[in-house]
Amino acid sequence: MEAIVIHGRNIALTDALKQAVTDRMGKIGTLFSFLKTIEVHLSVGKNPRIQNAQKAECVLHVNGGLMKVEACSTNLYASLDLLLDKVLCALRKYKTRNLARNKSERAKGENIRILGLNDALKAERRVGYIDVEDYSTLQALQEEACRVPYAEAS
Repeated sequence: MEAIVIHGRNIALTDALKQAVTDRMGKIGTLFSFLKTIEVHLSVGKNPRIQNAQKAECVLHVNGGLMKVEACSTNLYASLDLLLDKVLCALRKYKTRNLARNKSERAKGENIRILGLNDALKAERRVGYIDVEDYSTLQALQEEACRVPYAEAS
């Protein structure tokens, strides 16, 4: 992971707040190697009617795209904790989805290889046998095989 970027909207970013964000999001960076950068946006709503006015948003730059997760609470540190839980859940889901996709692609390739091997084995087995498309020809071949005495066959 390259960096953790912290933005504040309608709030002064104190050293304690920055330290709390880097501690919590630093754990994520060590757990998941596919993360490139983490952007954390902290904001406080000024409307007194909104109870959960303190919001923490996180934009994760992962291989192949962006993930956005947000959490709201009455306390900014509590919203950071909620954000951490949601981010971990989203990253686990992303990782398992990619692993499942990679396993299914690998399994498809193995099935193709196994089918190719089975076709080659069937071709080797057919060398000693005659492939017959018509049922009447098959009956004629069976009757001819029955007419040959055992002494002549050996």
